[in-house]
Parts: sequence; structure tokens; C-alpha cells
Amino acid sequence: MLIEPAHDRRFRARVLVVPLLFACTLSGCSFDPTGIASSGGRPTEQIPDGSNLQPPIDASPRPLPDARVDRPQVDASESIPDARPADARQEPTDARLDPPDARRDHCAEACVGGTCENGVCIITCGGEGSCATQVTCPADVPCQVLCSGKQSCGEGVACTGPLCDIRCTGENACAGRVDCAGTSCKVTCGGNASCQSTLDCGAKNCSVWCGAEGACYGRVSCHGDSCSVGCTQPLTCLGGVGCDAGKICEVQCKGEDSCLEDISCPLAGRCGVSCAGKKSCAGNVLCGGGHCRFECSGHTACGGQVDCQSSCGCDTECSGNGACKTPPICPTGCKAGKNCTSRPEGCHECTP
Repeated sequence: MLIEPAHDRRFRARVLVVPLLFACTLSGCSFDPTGIASSGGRPTEQIPDGSNLQPPIDASPRPLPDARVDRPQVDASESIPDARPADARQEPTDARLDPPDARRDHCAEACVGGTCENGVCIITCGGEGSCATQVTCPADVPCQVLCSGKQSCGEGVACTGPLCDIRCTGENACAGRVDCAGTSCKVTCGGNASCQSTLDCGAKNCSVWCGAEGACYGRVSCHGDSCSVGCTQPLTCLGGVGCDAGKICEVQCKGEDSCLEDISCPLAGRCGVSCAGKKSCAGNVLCGGGHCRFECSGHTACGGQVDCQSSCGCDTECSGNGACKTPPICPTGCKAGKNCTSRPEGCHECTP
């Protein structure tokens, strides 16, 4: 079999095409240079003019660029900066929450004579006469002191940490001075004749509860922003209460013969004193320039002088039998019968 050369095949094809073109011209048909006759046939995509031809797009899949290129590698051992706002990154200030390990370790080192639980130094004096010398809490660790033994903590307790919780629940416990400071301090004198010396709370927020007969024999003093003192049993707070808190003072003398000495709150924006116990508040009750509210509902309560003449507003209620033996001293023009009142115009000049 003979194979026809390629150039002969191309020549013969041109010979066939020329007569066909001539015949089409004679018959009047139009010729579409794209190869499509206008008289019929399904249109197909036209080939663009050669002057606008672009290189064909390669649609074959290409490997994606490595996203890790030129990106700094992060060592897992390094800390990654926290992008949250500064206030959202702060550690909780409530020491009752479980602290980080570092804080726990510090508590264990600082809590001499006690044990650490969840970052709180706990000092326990449960035996009779235990903790004979002054109990001192770590300076920068939340602290709880438990003086439950009879005559325990004989030389008193000192706590200056961020949170203080002092519990003198044993009979004659905490005979020495009790001092506390920091952000918040709670002192509970729950044993008979406990807290016999001065009790001074210099924390921002103070809460003192004298809840057993003869507790808090010495004077109770508190400072900071707010102070709450409860003298709920007979012969409690015999040394009186001095509240120098700048915002709120609340004193309750519910026990018979409680709060025998003076009660004063010269600096508080709001001072409230309730003398509900029989013969309670035998000394003077003095208020400064804030709003004062005195309730003398106990039998023969408020035997001394109730003085609120310098206050921006004063309300007294002498409802107990024989209460307020001496009439209260009220701001000028703000008296109603035996009591002071802040209702008349000009008798309440306190700012919120």
C-alpha cells in the first residue's frame, strides 16, 4: 500500500475548496468566516479577533501557597499576648475564688502556723489557752483566724491582709487587742466575755458582731467607708462604739445594758443607731454633719444626750417607755414634739 505524501494531500484539499467557494458565490449564499453559514446551523462561540487574543487560562489545579511561609513560628512555651481589653484581663479580686498556682504557693510560704486552703491562710486555735501569743496573719494573703478554744488567742489578733475573717467563739477568747485592716474585715465575738480589749477595724468595709454575753467589753472603733456593728446580747459593747467611717455607719444595740458608753459617728454621710435593748445606749449619742437616724425603742433606752444639731438631716424616735430621758438636740427648726424630724422644708439639706 502506497502512502500519499502530506504535501500532496494539502494541495488536493485546496483544489477542492476553491470550486466550492466559486459555486457558493454564484448561488448568493453568505459565508461566515467563523465557518457558520448565516442561512442555517446552530451558532457556536465566535473566535475573537486576533488582536485581542489572550493567552489561554490554565485551569489545571495549582498547589495553594503555604500559609506558613514568612509567618513567625510561635513557641508553645511562650505566652501569647492577650488581645482582650485590659479590664477583661484582670484577675478576680475575690480571694474566695480558687487562685492561680503561684498564689497558692505564696500562701503556703507565708502562712506560718496555719494551713492554706484555696489560697486562704487558716490559723486554728482550738485548744484551751492555745495561741497564747498574738496571732498575726500574713500581710498580703487572705486570712481566717479561728479562736474556738477557751481563753485562746490571749494576746489578741492582728490581720492586715486583703481579706480578714476573725472568729473569737471560745469563752474568754481574744482577750487582747483585735486589729484588722485591708479591703474587708469581719470580726465575730461569739464566745461569752470574748474580745475584752479594744477592737479596731481599719478596713474599707468592716463588720463586727458581738453576739455573746459580755462580748466586746472594750470600745469598738471602725474606719474606712462603711461599718456595721451589732451588739445583740446583754452587756455587749460596754465601751461604746466609735464609727469614723466616711460613708455609712450602722450600730445596733439590742442587748440589755448594751452600748453603755458613748456612740459617735462624726464623719459618716449616713449614720443609723438603733437602741432596742433595755437600758441600752446609756451614754451620749452623737452625730456629725451627715444624715442621722436614731431609734430609742428599748425600755429607758438612750439615757444620755442624743445630739444631731449639726447634721444635714436628723430623725429620732423615742418610743420606748422612759426612753430619751433628755430630749434630743435637733437642727434649728426641725423639732416635732419630743423628736427631731427632717420633713419640714430646710430640715433635709443632705446631698445624695
